[in-house]
This record gives sequence, structure tokens and C-alpha cells, in this order.
Amino acid sequence: MDRVLGSPFETSLRILILLGINNTEKMTENMLCALDFIIIYALDFGISDNNLYGYGSYRFGEYGAKKVVIKQALKELVLDGLIDVKSTRNGFVYSISNLGITYIQKFECYYADDYRITACEVCDI
Repeated sequence: MDRVLGSPFETSLRILILLGINNTEKMTENMLCALDFIIIYALDFGISDNNLYGYGSYRFGEYGAKKVVIKQALKELVLDGLIDVKSTRNGFVYSISNLGITYIQKFECYYADDYRITACEVCDI
């Protein structure tokens, strides 16, 4: 892989953290996309002191592209057994699996810690 930032792999790591802190709540693709966007641009939403993804001029234009990457990341996470998917009347909902919980417990880096802290603030946990 020649590019990590903005890739399905990087996005999948953030999804795992997000689902891990909300491990009792099942989330739709749209919920995950919106929450992830708010978390990485938390300063712009008045939630944090900084944006985890920086301050580019076109950051709000990234939302549409983010939906495509989230869809790919969710697919890979389900295939890898790191998240579970369930069909409901309102569409598919996702939750972290036991394997996913074990996997995210090994994340040790400043970015993961910052993302987790900001996610807790956004989700009011």
C-alpha cells in the first residue's frame, strides 16, 4: 500500500475505535461516517482544541469521498471478522466483534489515543 492516510485501512482502524467505545450500540454506515467526520474535524465543530486531520481548505468537501472509503472499510472489517453486521428494517447495522475488541486493545499510539478521547467527547461517553 503506497498511501495510508485516507485509505480504507486507516479508516477501518478509526471505525474499530469508534465501535469499541460504543460497543453496546449498533451503528449504521451513515452514523459511522458522520461521527468519524465530526471526530477528525472536532475543532471545526467546537468539540476539541484541534483537528486530527489538519486544516486543509477543502476539508468539508471530503465528506462525499469519505462515504466511499467507509463503505470499503466496513466490507473489509466484516470479511476479517472484526465487526459484525446485522440486517434490520432500517438497513444494516454494525457492531464490534470480540475479535475486534481484542484487536483494538493493542492500539498504542498518540493518534489512536487522541481519536479515542475525541470520540468519547463526541459520543458523550
